[in-house]
Amino acid sequence: MSTIMGTPFNDILIGTGDPDFLYGLAGDDSIDGDSGNDTLNGGGGNDFLEGGAGINSADYSDAAAAVTVDLDAGSAAGGAGHDTLSNIQIVIGSAFNDSLYADLSVNNNTLVGGAGDDRLDLGYYNSSNNQLQGGVGNDTLIADCTYGNNDLDGGEGNDLLTADQVLNSNTLRGGSGDDTLIANAGAINRPPRPGYGNNYLDGGDGNDRLMVGESFGGRGIATLIGGAGDDTLITASGNDILDGGTGFDIVDYSQGAYITLNMAVTVTNVEKVIGSHYDDIILGSADNDTILGSSSSYVPKGGIWNPPPSDDDSIDGGSGDDSLDGRYGNDTLIGGIGNDVLLGNAGDDILKGGVGDDTLNGGAGNDTVDYSDATDVVAVNLKTGLATGGAGNDSLSSIEAVIGSKFDDSLYGGNGDNTLNGGAGNDTLRGGLGNDYLDGERGHNTADYSDATAGVYVDLSFGWVSGGAGDDFLYNIQAVIGSKFNDTIYNDGLLDNTLIGGAGNDILDASYNWALVPPNNLLQGEAGNDTLIGGAGNDTLDGGVGTDTVSYAYVAAAVNVNLSTGTATGGDGTDSLWAIEGVIGSSFNDSLTGSMGNDTLNGGLGDDSLDGGAGTDIASYVDATAAVNVNLSTGTATGGDGTDSLWAIEGVIGSSFNDTLTGSTGNDLLLGGLGNDSLNGGAGKDTLTGGEGDDLLIGGLGNDKLTGGTGADQFIFNSASEGIDTLSDFTVSQGDKIVVSAAGFGGSLIAGVPISATQWVLGTTATINGSQFFYDSSTGRLLFDLDGTGIKAATQIAILSTKPLIDSNSIVVV
Repeated sequence: MSTIMGTPFNDILIGTGDPDFLYGLAGDDSIDGDSGNDTLNGGGGNDFLEGGAGINSADYSDAAAAVTVDLDAGSAAGGAGHDTLSNIQIVIGSAFNDSLYADLSVNNNTLVGGAGDDRLDLGYYNSSNNQLQGGVGNDTLIADCTYGNNDLDGGEGNDLLTADQVLNSNTLRGGSGDDTLIANAGAINRPPRPGYGNNYLDGGDGNDRLMVGESFGGRGIATLIGGAGDDTLITASGNDILDGGTGFDIVDYSQGAYITLNMAVTVTNVEKVIGSHYDDIILGSADNDTILGSSSSYVPKGGIWNPPPSDDDSIDGGSGDDSLDGRYGNDTLIGGIGNDVLLGNAGDDILKGGVGDDTLNGGAGNDTVDYSDATDVVAVNLKTGLATGGAGNDSLSSIEAVIGSKFDDSLYGGNGDNTLNGGAGNDTLRGGLGNDYLDGERGHNTADYSDATAGVYVDLSFGWVSGGAGDDFLYNIQAVIGSKFNDTIYNDGLLDNTLIGGAGNDILDASYNWALVPPNNLLQGEAGNDTLIGGAGNDTLDGGVGTDTVSYAYVAAAVNVNLSTGTATGGDGTDSLWAIEGVIGSSFNDSLTGSMGNDTLNGGLGDDSLDGGAGTDIASYVDATAAVNVNLSTGTATGGDGTDSLWAIEGVIGSSFNDTLTGSTGNDLLLGGLGNDSLNGGAGKDTLTGGEGDDLLIGGLGNDKLTGGTGADQFIFNSASEGIDTLSDFTVSQGDKIVVSAAGFGGSLIAGVPISATQWVLGTTATINGSQFFYDSSTGRLLFDLDGTGIKAATQIAILSTKPLIDSNSIVVV
């Protein structure tokens, strides 16, 4: 290369036709490079620089101050004078803050900023293939609305490189320093402005910010390389290839929409991902990923934030220990393998931690944890915030719904309004307090109310639950566990149900039947005095602990129930009975047989046969629709709802009407119930209770216990030698009376005549030679002395347990 040097005066320099370096020095010079690739330096003064043929450079590296060079206008001003340029393709700036502008004609320009904070600008609609080299300093390189393939290199310093709405491919290199590289992305914090082409952005060293917008029609694929340092890579397309390089790097899709991303394919060396404001699908890599569903930093022109129409992201962390944040919208976050942290944030989110010990936080909204992919049974407790089993040991917070695995899961809702979905398998669902939705889905599933704070009402047929655990709705539930209180539980009438009462006096009713083939149900009363009602199928009724009753009151035919063999036939099916102490028959002619224990048999309507078997057994007419006349001596019961035959019955419970109950020669139990009843124990040590109403109680032979109950009751003694009866509740104020038979007692008693004052003694010492009643108020003993001071001894006929104060008016002689 030839060097042609001018003088400090006004020179004319012409090149040789080869590549020359022409230096005009001071003065207003005219420099013509002629042919060849020449370098022209006018020096000081107002120079004319003609490059001639070839690729020619205007060199201002030694200018005394910053220069402004515009190749399109053909002018240069500043620290080297006011120059006129022609046929110049390359400009080399000074050591100061230069402004260099390219030629808009079809020329490939190279602008070199050199030292200083320079501005290198290709101008609008430049169709050439250009190079911008920032050099040392904090430079700004601009290639807006261009058509060519441009190369922008920031060099040293914190540079800004922009290539906006370009129609071909650009290469942007940040170099050293904390650089900002923008391609097809508009200005910072502006919405994307698409273009065509495949852009390549390389941040180089430093903490860089790389931004690329979406190409028109998705035709272009950008490559963003962060390089060394903590970089942020911002793109609007999930198809772009992103490499964070070393350092803590972030990929941000918040300027885009509806991102579909497979990080294992397009993203490497990135520690955090931020999705868009729209419905994204993000699949993480095998590394430890941090993925955010959307960013709150997007502010459109005017500074007014308008939320997007939707932001429902799908983010899959893949393997590794990932951190996923759904941000806005109804998101699906999948942790994959590894110990992941998932934050749903705003919206109704679905969180799937996958295998590993995960931390799942739903954030605001109604959020769901999903264990449908678990490899084994899971136990999820929203109250304690723990989940264990086939997906690891997870920590849960702000979760309102659970989806179980395909195994036999245990899902516990807690105190809020929860939705529990068991998935496949035989699951147990406990909604806890609150108004819950329990869906067992597939399998034989159980709704568990053992933690309820009061009794519950459950109807599987309609899916309704109320009471001590809130107002729940059940779906695909085949079994129910009641509370420790008094529950009422109905079957669904379609499938085989299991109804478990738990503690308390429960009613388990499986009489619903909507199926062509009646279901076979299992009813377990457990603790408490329960009532079990089977259905049309072959049911198993297990009373458990307590005095439990099976009822066939609503069956369509007579039943044959034998508690000794544990079977019930006829009616609607063949049932198996366990730990049952009571039976209620149908409206037909039933045969009820007790067990070896103490049983209560209620025949119901119809002419029934009641056989108590061994033990102390009771025939109950508490549901009779009219008064009954029951005689245990003859083994008959008439009136009420039919004529029954009684065998080995030791007790009777009357109806709500005016009953007549007569015992046998054994030790009988007669309970009158409501109504004005007549109870006669007969021989034996009997227990008679009148109940409500004005009752007649005759103990008969033996030492009997008589309780009148409410009302004006009469305790009848036919003879002083029948025994010593115990009157447990004699009450003067209610009009209770002790009625004695003049014929049976003898002496000076006269029927219909009240006993005289001399015939009543408050104490135990006779005062006359005649018949007297002695009452010891300190012990409640009532005695009769046939001859008073005579030779015959007094006979005790009763003891009044409450030791009431009575007088002669309490005794009636008949």
